[in-house]
Amino acid sequence: MLDKISPSQRAGVDGHSAAAKVKDYLVDKDASHVIPYSKGGSSHSHNIKWESKATNRARGNQLMTRQEQMRLGTKVHFDNFTGALQTGLGAVPKGAVIGIVTTVPFSTLRNTLRGARGEISPHIASESNSRNIQRECNWHGSLCYNCLCSHHSCSRFSACCYSTNSNLSCFVSCRWRGNGLRVVQDC
Repeated sequence: MLDKISPSQRAGVDGHSAAAKVKDYLVDKDASHVIPYSKGGSSHSHNIKWESKATNRARGNQLMTRQEQMRLGTKVHFDNFTGALQTGLGAVPKGAVIGIVTTVPFSTLRNTLRGARGEISPHIASESNSRNIQRECNWHGSLCYNCLCSHHSCSRFSACCYSTNSNLSCFVSCRWRGNGLRVVQDC
C-alpha cells in the first residue's frame, strides 16, 4: 500500500523523517475500496485508494464512482507536487551549508594571501569572500532544490537523478580541487 502514497510524501533525508512524513500524510486517511469488500471487492492494491476518513466512511459500502476515482487520482498528483516542493525547500538550507563548507576555506585563504601580497585591501578581500560565499550558497541551494523537486515529483526520472547525484558529487569534488589549485597558483 505504500506505493499508493505519492513518492514525495514518502521521501525524507533519513528513515525517521520519511516515516514521519508518511505518518503525517496518513493521519486523516483510510484505505478506501473502489469496490467494497462487502460487495466482493478484493483487498488487492488495485482496488484500494487512500482517501479522507470522512469521505470514505460517509460512502459506507457503496461503490466508488468514476468521478471519485478521478478526483482521488488528481489529489495524488497534487499531493506529490506539493510534497516535492516541500522536500525541495527543505533541501535549500542543506545546499547552502554545502556552499559555505566548500567555499569558505578556499576563498578566505585565497583572499588572505592576495591581501598579504598587497594585491587587494582587507576590505576588498572581505567583500570578495562575502560575494563568493553568497554565490556558492545560492548555487548549491538551488541545485539541491531542483534535484529533489524533480526527483520526488516525477519518479520516472529517479534513475536520471541518481546518476545526476553521483555526477554532482564528482563535480563538487572537482570544484574543491579547482579551488585548491587556484589557491596554490596564487601562491
